[in-house]
Amino acid sequence: MKKTISLFLVTFSLILNGYSQDAYTAEGLIEGKQWQIIEKAVYDNGYEIGKFIPADHVVYSNWVTWNSLTIQNRGLIEIKLVGNKASISMVKRSFKTKDGWSDAMGKLSKKNKKKYLLSLSDKISEINASEGLIADAVTNSLLFPAFKPVNTVLGVEFTLNSVYQDLDSIDKPLAITFTLKNNSGVVSNMEINFWGSHLIFLGVPVKMENYNLKKEAGYGFSRFIQELKPNETATYSAYYKCTDIISVIPKYNQGFRVNGKRGELVIHDILLPFDYKKVDIQ
Repeated sequence: MKKTISLFLVTFSLILNGYSQDAYTAEGLIEGKQWQIIEKAVYDNGYEIGKFIPADHVVYSNWVTWNSLTIQNRGLIEIKLVGNKASISMVKRSFKTKDGWSDAMGKLSKKNKKKYLLSLSDKISEINASEGLIADAVTNSLLFPAFKPVNTVLGVEFTLNSVYQDLDSIDKPLAITFTLKNNSGVVSNMEINFWGSHLIFLGVPVKMENYNLKKEAGYGFSRFIQELKPNETATYSAYYKCTDIISVIPKYNQGFRVNGKRGELVIHDILLPFDYKKVDIQ
């Protein structure tokens, strides 16, 4: 009798919750930001990215699990991107038996399609319709890392205030200005330097200047802050002599030391002209 009931439950589960070919779509995704929007939607809905296959234009969630009656089910959400259109479906469905996981058949229930697929499609569309949410998706992407205007390293908050190139000058100097804020204990002996800074523009001379640095002393490409109390700020700018108009600042590392510990701020892919208002810095 128990075997009969168990067989009935498994069969019933297969009928209601099996493999589904049904899909929902989200259209009109912003060009160049489709994957970041999709990625944010996946995480906002409580899932994680399981596998990303750019060559196949597809990303999979981690396993999504739920119970149907007393049977444990699981499945992977597949998001396939064709141009600016994302197709969301449930694939690789399986159910738990005493011997392990077995492939499921049939279709996903209307309730679960709405819960797992339609909700994700709606979330993608919601993010795609908001400039602020898109900016957040881009700056916090793990699939396509982007430079964040605010970064904290070794307890010091670096806020990128501005990037400006003087196109009227012969040297076309590029100025990058940061505000530093101490978010931890007292910072002493902070050394700011540009290790390997020549790599940003090969062969271009580099000059560094500082503003409002307490008890400043320095040499070469380094500058020192002897003390920065909690919540105190300091501002510095780095100047580069260029020969061409710069549209994107490529990747380079800015090294520094705080209380003897070495830190590194990775700077990359900053578009010019830079406009912090278009980037979510929360």
